[in-house]
Amino acid sequence: MSLTRRLTELEAEHAELDLLARKTLAKLRGVEAEMEAIRAGVNAPVRFDAIATRTEAILAVLRSADRSLTPSEVTSRLAASGRATDDLKAVTTTMSYLNQRGRIQKVDGSHYFAL
Repeated sequence: MSLTRRLTELEAEHAELDLLARKTLAKLRGVEAEMEAIRAGVNAPVRFDAIATRTEAILAVLRSADRSLTPSEVTSRLAASGRATDDLKAVTTTMSYLNQRGRIQKVDGSHYFAL
C-alpha cells in the first residue's frame, strides 16, 4: 500500500472519528446541563425566551438537545418556549451563519448539533 493511499485512509478515519467525538461531546453537554438543573431543583422545561439574542437561543436549544436537530425542530422548540418571533427563515439563516463560524456542525443532511 502506498503512503499516499494510507494517508488518505487515515484522514477519512480521522474525520469520521472527529465527527463522532463532536456529537458525543454535544450530547454530554446536554446531559450535564440537565443534571445541573436537577441538582439546582429546577424541574421546569428549559426556557429560551429569556435569552436575549436569537444566536444564543439557538445554541442553547442545540446544547440542550439529546440529538442533532433540523432548523424546523429548533424553531418549534423556540416557539414552545415563548420565542414566537423567531421564524423558520430567520432560524435557518442564523444556523447557516453559526455553521460557517464553526459554532455548530451540520450532519445528516439538514440536522445540526452544537460544538
